[in-house]
Amino acid sequence: MISVTRLGAIALLTGALCATAMPAHAALTSCYPQMEGIGRGPTAAIAFSKAKINWRIHVEDSYGMYFASWANADDATRSCKTTDGITYCRVHAKPCSSNPPGGEGVNKNPVYD
Repeated sequence: MISVTRLGAIALLTGALCATAMPAHAALTSCYPQMEGIGRGPTAAIAFSKAKINWRIHVEDSYGMYFASWANADDATRSCKTTDGITYCRVHAKPCSSNPPGGEGVNKNPVYD
């Protein structure tokens, strides 16, 4: 049987380790300035999807594939409007990556969040 003192020490150590561990989303992230994507379609869902695809294409062309993830983007905004039955969407977001510094596609002059 484990002693109360030993159990307390284990609990204290476990708590200290958990408190100092860095969560994945808190890793150092490199971001570029906001970029834009525009899409159109018969519905807002399709127009939004096309706008995100265009955003990814622009980001990958400018900064590399490691930054072309909408899921990793920061400060994302979207606006859509329908005119004559066609929906137009415009998205803006900062392309970000937590790729290790010096890796392929990494910003040499990043803005750290």
